[in-house]
Amino acid sequence: LPNGTKEVNVEGYWSGSPFKREVTLREFASGPVTDCPLCKASQAGKVAKGAMGEGVGGGGEFRHCCRKQWRFSADNYFTRELTGKFNLDQLNWGLVAEEHFVLARSHLEKFDVIMLTEELADAPQVLAHKLGWPWGTLSHLNAGNVKEDLIDELEPEILADPGVLAILREQNKYDLRLFEFAAECWRRDREAAALAAEAHGTAA
Repeated sequence: LPNGTKEVNVEGYWSGSPFKREVTLREFASGPVTDCPLCKASQAGKVAKGAMGEGVGGGGEFRHCCRKQWRFSADNYFTRELTGKFNLDQLNWGLVAEEHFVLARSHLEKFDVIMLTEELADAPQVLAHKLGWPWGTLSHLNAGNVKEDLIDELEPEILADPGVLAILREQNKYDLRLFEFAAECWRRDREAAALAAEAHGTAA
């Protein structure tokens, strides 16, 4: 959580907030937060990854506040993931550039299906159209439970510091462009799937 207050319990090692201090969203958005003793212990190999995975829920390669969510999600996380530059040892904070966006987009283009989690109610029809999955076995999935009045609701940290949103947008400009491209692909496939379903009399 942006305020660093999430309780973490690793039996025999750690219990409580990992930072032992308040961490604001502005700090999170402005640079890597590296003073989490829990993460440092994991990176130094002082705590078994298995124990961390069970205690924190990271599983496999240990993932925690400044290991992934804190360091990378505020610095073009998806662009990094799609180009293999997913940690700061490979590409330092703030160095994601146009070349990484172009490469990330080219990799994303190779996906058979690109979907938006915000619109998963339409996923069965798209999956049936793109992958040939039987529509009848999918139509009950991802019915969706989106409350329209919550879509634009801002987090308390942003309401308390509106200027931080501009920092996050600038810092993650390549991810925002990547999302727009993904959304274009999704809308194209969704429209094609709807037309195909209508033509075959299987529209929802």
